[in-house]
Amino acid sequence: METQKSVADWAFKTFGKRDLNYRIRNFLEEAIELAEACGLRGPDIRNVVEGVLNRGQLSGFIREESADSLATLYALCTQQKFDVHKELDKKMKINRSRPQSYYDEKTAKKFAQGIL
Repeated sequence: METQKSVADWAFKTFGKRDLNYRIRNFLEEAIELAEACGLRGPDIRNVVEGVLNRGQLSGFIREESADSLATLYALCTQQKFDVHKELDKKMKINRSRPQSYYDEKTAKKFAQGIL
């Protein structure tokens, strides 16, 4: 079974340690892709982003916001009737089977697009 450490070890080996800016942009990209998978489209996603940015206050601390993000993900997955840990195990098997060149090319494209 995958753990926070096993996934992080794979990510650091595959993508390098990277800085906070890289990691949060990557997380935001995955969150947007999840929103799209749930049926939200560009205008709705932009409204959420603008609403958060226009609150006039800074968000909380990294540890608290990380926990909030995970709690929200757990609720979404439970509502959709699947175990996110089982899905993570399946996805990591796929990820670990891919060659490094797959990730190098994908990352280069994201940098070129300004995503990372």
